[in-house]
Amino acid sequence: MIHNNKRCALNITPLFKLCILVLSLSVPTGVLAQRADGIVERLVDMGFENVAQTDTPGERIIALENSAWKLNPAGIRAALEAIGADMGPGSKPCRVIVLKNNVPQISLYCDPAALGDSAAIAPGAWEASYRLDGAWQEVRRIKPANRSLFKVDIVVTPEFHFRNIKLEKPYDIMINLSPALQISFWKGMMLTAQVIVPIYTTGYDPDDLGRMYYSKVRPGYITLSQQFRLPRAWFMQATIGTFNKFRWGADLRAFHPFRNERFALLLRAGLVGSSTFWNWKWHYTWPKTFVASVGGQYYMPRFNLQFNVNAARYMMGDYGARIDMTRHFRNVSIGVYAQRTTKIDINGGFHFAIALPPYRYKRNRGIRATTSDYFYLEYNAAAYNNEGAMYRTDPGENWSQNNFNPYYIKSEL
Repeated sequence: MIHNNKRCALNITPLFKLCILVLSLSVPTGVLAQRADGIVERLVDMGFENVAQTDTPGERIIALENSAWKLNPAGIRAALEAIGADMGPGSKPCRVIVLKNNVPQISLYCDPAALGDSAAIAPGAWEASYRLDGAWQEVRRIKPANRSLFKVDIVVTPEFHFRNIKLEKPYDIMINLSPALQISFWKGMMLTAQVIVPIYTTGYDPDDLGRMYYSKVRPGYITLSQQFRLPRAWFMQATIGTFNKFRWGADLRAFHPFRNERFALLLRAGLVGSSTFWNWKWHYTWPKTFVASVGGQYYMPRFNLQFNVNAARYMMGDYGARIDMTRHFRNVSIGVYAQRTTKIDINGGFHFAIALPPYRYKRNRGIRATTSDYFYLEYNAAAYNNEGAMYRTDPGENWSQNNFNPYYIKSEL
């Protein structure tokens, strides 16, 4: 169309030439805007939330949150396939920022000019990093499409507990299904309210809590958490509420990847007291127990192998250290650990997390019911219940945080 306009303008007046020139220069911009809007609309149709797009002189920036695939790498791959289908050798560089509860986590960058001739950009051509390089400041001003605020998730977590602490009985067993309502009212915030529904219980009946306590329906996690990202890639999360291990209080965590993103710093501090729901009455003590840990993480991309080392003051007041080694696969993570504390000579065991179906889902009219991302289990060889232990602040707190590791994302692309 532009070519025809220029050819017909050979014999017209200079004023009309100028008009045609202005129109011809505006056509690519209109086409570009339409094309960008088409990308946003396509991503929303695929189920992504908090989708926004903007163009700078140097690159196109797209922000999105994966809310349609259970596994984050699978969702990112689908998004990059859709975005790459509209890119070619002549396209400007593109940066995709992946969000969690509308907080930026990682970015993926691709420059088509550096790839040579290609009909479409494959997901493997994108480079992943915790760095945002100022792109978030540009796209955060754009009103996102398909916002996640005020949308409700009902997440059902299967729980399996067992222990071997009695000579006369091989194992105590407890199986629960624990639905939790989760909703966000502002950026980075999440309200969680869980109910524990026992399915099968035998042996879990400590006298100090009342007989058959574990066989009754009772509240689980009731928390309010706030996530935020500070400059220089400091990821923070503050949580208040009732946790597991009969604890309640406040918890603060920090994660900071170094320039070499294989290495990261892990920090945690909390102030907790006891918390028990009995006959739907809350029995508690004021938070006076201080817990803290400091550690590091190393990731070996070649084998998707993760090492965590930390020193901690645990919730029973004991001090110690623990080392974990975990191998991440597509749908499962398997690891082993060793530990020593002032109350435990030597302890160890294994843990695993298995992704639960369905692997793809969408919210329907603002509400969605699904299973938790992972089923998590940890085996404790010495059968200690609280010594050398930390409470958890969220029913989904397990190895699923690896879903935002750039090296793991890259391996799945």
